[in-house]
Amino acid sequence: MAKTQSLLKLALVAIALHGTCHADQCNVRTTLRATPADTDAKGSVSGALANGRSVLLLSTTKLNPNSPYQVLIGGVEEGSFITNSAGTGTLVFYAPRLSSRPTVDFDPRGQSIEVADNGTVVLEGVFSGRGEATSSTVADATALTNTLTGSRARAAASFTRTLTGLTYFNVGVTGVTAGDITVQLDGRDLGTIRPINGNGSLLMRSGTPVRPWQPLTEDPRGKGIDLIQAGSVIFTGMVKAKALGANVDKPQAISLSLESTGEDPDASAKAKLRVAANARRDFSIEVEDIDPGSYDLLINNEIKGQLVVTVSGEAELEFTNGDDQGKLPLDFDPINAAITIQQGATVFFTGTFNPAVLNGVPPPEPRSDKREDLTSTGFDPDAAAEGRYEVDSNGRHRFSIEIEDVAAGLYTLKVGGVVRAAIRAVSIAGTVEGEVEFRSIVEPGKVLLNFDPRGQLIEIVDVTGNVLFSHTFGDGSGTIGQPVLPPKSSEMALFAQPGSSGSASVRYRRDKGQEQLKLKLRSVPAGTYDLSVGGTPRGTITAVISGGETEGEVEFETAPDAGDLLLNFPVLGQEILISQSGTAWFRRTLQ
Repeated sequence: MAKTQSLLKLALVAIALHGTCHADQCNVRTTLRATPADTDAKGSVSGALANGRSVLLLSTTKLNPNSPYQVLIGGVEEGSFITNSAGTGTLVFYAPRLSSRPTVDFDPRGQSIEVADNGTVVLEGVFSGRGEATSSTVADATALTNTLTGSRARAAASFTRTLTGLTYFNVGVTGVTAGDITVQLDGRDLGTIRPINGNGSLLMRSGTPVRPWQPLTEDPRGKGIDLIQAGSVIFTGMVKAKALGANVDKPQAISLSLESTGEDPDASAKAKLRVAANARRDFSIEVEDIDPGSYDLLINNEIKGQLVVTVSGEAELEFTNGDDQGKLPLDFDPINAAITIQQGATVFFTGTFNPAVLNGVPPPEPRSDKREDLTSTGFDPDAAAEGRYEVDSNGRHRFSIEIEDVAAGLYTLKVGGVVRAAIRAVSIAGTVEGEVEFRSIVEPGKVLLNFDPRGQLIEIVDVTGNVLFSHTFGDGSGTIGQPVLPPKSSEMALFAQPGSSGSASVRYRRDKGQEQLKLKLRSVPAGTYDLSVGGTPRGTITAVISGGETEGEVEFETAPDAGDLLLNFPVLGQEILISQSGTAWFRRTLQ
């Protein structure tokens, strides 16, 4: 046993020396290749992505002096820079947002990175994925989710690529019970961990392995991973670190009105941005009470789409960084973007999407009184909450939040993702209730109102971190008695069955009361496969050769876009089975 422990220690030291990072952070450096358009150009991209902060740095040399260049990531222009007199240029992306610098609001991992000169690509490469430069270095580690209630055991997976091209993969556990643990990657057995005193590792490397390493014959990045002990999944996740702006973010909602030029005095326009916890961004522009016709939407003086208004006098354009077929790609940063709505040369609305206007003491404005019931997430179905925003006859602003029928105790009020106050709920005459009040002038017992909650996401959180209410103030009252279930995102590999090849994955998302289920097949023989959920046939998946690989997918939504199927059946807790000619290929119960 002493010999085994010594080998394990040596292996862990070796992995550390090769740059393995702590859980949920990623460090990558890759060289960009010059294209025939400019064979002298040189460039590299470095990234330090983590749950709390992400930085992406592009450095270039030997480009044309004093010239503009565009940076495309995954085919989307994410920024630009101008070289200096020596032909050197840099561009840095940050998360969280830093001043006017471009933001990491995309996931660069596995994506193509291109530097273009007026549309002509002069440098190209891949950031941590297939096709990356041979000199790329990667250190990517991910904490895996413990599925056992009450267990304090932990597990993490780390991937390392060295300058010499060697790759290492390490899956480690601590605090587990005795018994062999099978490691599955994309639903297939990869190896076994045999814990000693609750701790253990599976160590793999490319090239000619030496003990205690086992052969690493595939790239694990981006694949689903499961740790199975005694027939039960005890850890699960994806081999992809959680990185701020890339695949995790702070939930928020911002809604701002656009200023009318007076061409149509009765018309109104509004811009909305919603950011989900999984870093999905949805941006929309909507107009109301405007004459029928087509109106151009310009973002930073570039036409991004048309608002086609019918006799209803309404129209909306939606953008997303997700893969919704019914929405336009969000290939621009909405924050501080100049927005114009015009018809021909006539401008109807203009403005800048600047969330900063929602901060600071609100200026005097005409008298108004807005009350809305906040939308429950369903954690406490009996609870109720109301928000009220009032401007009195003297132009002073008041904002209050009331909660009732909750458990007695302390609650946190967040507005726009910022903690603004605590609400203490106590029992009064047999009813548990609590309230907090804000004023735009200093008053005893009141909190100073130095922000504008209108158009922002309001959340009420209990002491254990559960969000009881999540509501964009200004969108109207939530539905009483029909709470919206909290957002949920789940992505995992399906378990491969004997005799099958390739892999299958499932992704489930729930947000704003809408659900989405997506199944994907990879590297399977071309053909048609049957899909059943909970024992009921739900359709087929056709796998075809695309880009040199065989792939197939099917998508269901509760509000389907064109080409998608209607999701009108339960999926959580149901077994998903993919089969062909009666033979099971992949299966798993979706959690």
